[in-house]
Amino acid sequence: MEAAVPFLGNYFRLCGYSWFKRITVYFFIFSFLWSAYPRYSYSFAPVVAAVMARQVIPKVIGRVLVRRFAANEAIYSTAQLASTRVFLGRVAANSAEYLPAASSYKIGGVSTWAGIAAVVGSLVPSSLNAPDGSVMVMTNGVKLSDNLYEVTYSNDEGKSKKITVNFEPSELSPVIFHVSRNNIDAGEPITGVEKGYSVPNEALYYYQDYSTLTYYYGDNPSEIVRAYINDYNSVTYKEITTTLDKTVKNKIVDGQGNVSYENQPYKITYPSVFYKIDETQHLYTNASTSVFPNGLPAYESVAGLPMTNYVGFLSPVSKYSYNGDPCKTTNNVNGSSVTVCTAPKEDEYKITQTEDKKEIMVTTNTKYKASSLSLEAGNIESMIDYLAEPLQDLAVSPALLSEVINELWMDAASQSNYDGMPLTESVSPAEVTSALSELGLSPTYLDLLSPISESPGADVNIDISVNNTPGSDTGGSDETDLGEDPQIASPELEETPTADEILKPIFDLLSFTQDFDIGSRSATCPVVSFSVFEHDYKIDSHCPLIEDNRAAIQTIFLIIWGFIALRVTLSA
Repeated sequence: MEAAVPFLGNYFRLCGYSWFKRITVYFFIFSFLWSAYPRYSYSFAPVVAAVMARQVIPKVIGRVLVRRFAANEAIYSTAQLASTRVFLGRVAANSAEYLPAASSYKIGGVSTWAGIAAVVGSLVPSSLNAPDGSVMVMTNGVKLSDNLYEVTYSNDEGKSKKITVNFEPSELSPVIFHVSRNNIDAGEPITGVEKGYSVPNEALYYYQDYSTLTYYYGDNPSEIVRAYINDYNSVTYKEITTTLDKTVKNKIVDGQGNVSYENQPYKITYPSVFYKIDETQHLYTNASTSVFPNGLPAYESVAGLPMTNYVGFLSPVSKYSYNGDPCKTTNNVNGSSVTVCTAPKEDEYKITQTEDKKEIMVTTNTKYKASSLSLEAGNIESMIDYLAEPLQDLAVSPALLSEVINELWMDAASQSNYDGMPLTESVSPAEVTSALSELGLSPTYLDLLSPISESPGADVNIDISVNNTPGSDTGGSDETDLGEDPQIASPELEETPTADEILKPIFDLLSFTQDFDIGSRSATCPVVSFSVFEHDYKIDSHCPLIEDNRAAIQTIFLIIWGFIALRVTLSA
């Protein structure tokens, strides 16, 4: 009797075949392939959606206070430490009141630590600029109406764009710009000159000077050629200078007729050849009769434009050359003579005039895709997703943090009812660095964007509870009161089973696997022998080749066999 297992076909028929053994063998094959096959793990770090929960800055401030207290524990009391913490929190809250009501430095109506740093003068808005230019900060705007201001963004290419915001831009309320580019098939081409092996996609027409690997590009073929001709002329028609280093002998005759000689050294440099080029003249621009066809996606952005333009220019060139002697000798009536060497004047040069005509072929860029700017603007709260990525790796300097702490502490100490630790000396960047090391923290500018409190008007909590360094006790006790001993006896544990005892049920279940033997085969390398014209030939050179690569061939066929077995299993 053969009972077929539903949905598994004839491959796993009871009694006809041992389907249980088949499943077990396939399971081992699949386990081997799964363990050998490379697998990759992916980690997804979400954009900092919970930036409001970050409180790194209060921990740093608190650690600095704890270190000061630990260094002067014999002088200060724990009450003074606690009072310092409270007063610095109050000063931070008071400083937030200097921010405009709609300041972009606020999140949920609560000032961020960046806002406090801006109030005390430690932070400039440009510090929030992303290094790659994707995020820019601006502080100027034009008022359009109540609570509506226009801000102009300009990039390095000279392009500008206006955008409106609903708060007044200032040093204490900067506008955050997110800049992105979208390539489109139409728009304003760019103009420029650059070296390289490819022309920018935003260039409509271009000419390549192969001698210098320089591209000249723009939206006007004649202006492209004019830029090239000007560069060509400046390189080709260069001034050639000559240096005269000479000593002349002057003859001197006095009133009694006595003759003497005097040496006069001269060293002058003058141009032996120079050029004057009048303004280059545009002669013509002739478009080729071949144009890019319509309806083809590859040429959609340049459809209807000529493939090339031939541009002619003329450069009137005047060459000035001097081959004479710049030293002139004057003979006097008394027999004396004087030689003077000076640079030649322009009218002493020989002038040769020529007309340099050139025709340049300008090519239309088939990859032309004009670039457009895409801008978003707002406050820190609305732009936090864009700010998170560039700022989470931008470290805050210990100098900035020390300056913020000093300003808050000095303001707190100046209050009449202050009873905390005095600021005997300013907090140094080195002191902040040591505090960061103890905390194991590396604050970034993203940490500066965390709010100073949980809600508007709530207390600012300076955290002095962190205590992971010897000698920095804040007065609390490290001992835990467990109460009265309930006299509960220790539990009795069963004897831990051995590995053999744990695996024995499995081995008993699969007892047939203990005697499982694939078997062995005796095989020899096939050799071909034959005789031709009374000569015996034997082909066996492949045998040592196969033997030398036995391991690799075994691995390959093991994988092939495993995949075939898996396919049979899954196709059943």
